[in-house]
Amino acid sequence: MKLKTKTIVFTLLALSFYVASCKKSNESGGSAVNLFTIDDDISFGKKTVTQIESNPTEYPILNRDQYSVAYEHIERITASILNSGKLAYRNQFEWKVKLINKNVLNAFCTPGGYIYVRANALK
Repeated sequence: MKLKTKTIVFTLLALSFYVASCKKSNESGGSAVNLFTIDDDISFGKKTVTQIESNPTEYPILNRDQYSVAYEHIERITASILNSGKLAYRNQFEWKVKLINKNVLNAFCTPGGYIYVRANALK
């Protein structure tokens, strides 16, 4: 399996696990079962971030100093969401946003609050 395919599979798997582990309300007003602890999410997220950021060819993260206006814009949006009072695990996760170069297909998140946004999506 090529590295790119492995990365895509790993990212989709990570996203699937993350979505499955989110606390959801069911129709009767109760909560669904969370398969992972918050510590599991944080640990898995850090491992995923390490893999993503060790591959700058596949995931070219833009330098914050060079793209400060774009980072300020996306950080304002992130802060607005985080301060809405509607976010689970607001204080437990690290919540970091990074911009990736336009050749990456889309934005994505990892468990633990790590968010990657495609730079040209901000235009």
